[in-house]
Amino acid sequence: MPDIEPYWDERLFAHGIDAISWDGVAATDGAPKRIGIIFSELVDDRRLELEERLFPNADETEYGPVVISDALRERGIRDLRVEVFRDQPVHSDIYITMEGEAEPFRIVKRY
Repeated sequence: MPDIEPYWDERLFAHGIDAISWDGVAATDGAPKRIGIIFSELVDDRRLELEERLFPNADETEYGPVVISDALRERGIRDLRVEVFRDQPVHSDIYITMEGEAEPFRIVKRY
């Protein structure tokens, strides 16, 4: 069975992003999924986590926001997109477009 290595674009640290949480590849019958972006910024002694709801395309293979929240825009995020792969190796590719960057950053999750 093929496997995929998780991948994290180290350049995200320079934009204050420490981690990404994602609901995973399971189909949701058209319901939105949640992505969490965890920043190095501290609020009340905890790292700031902002969540965004991402909505699926008809095949539930790609998810994106209707509009990026103001809180994410204030931190330089211009777009989010997630592609899910349910065949082996099961994984999600997360793309984050940041202000001032020509290409989106890519993160690969095993779910």
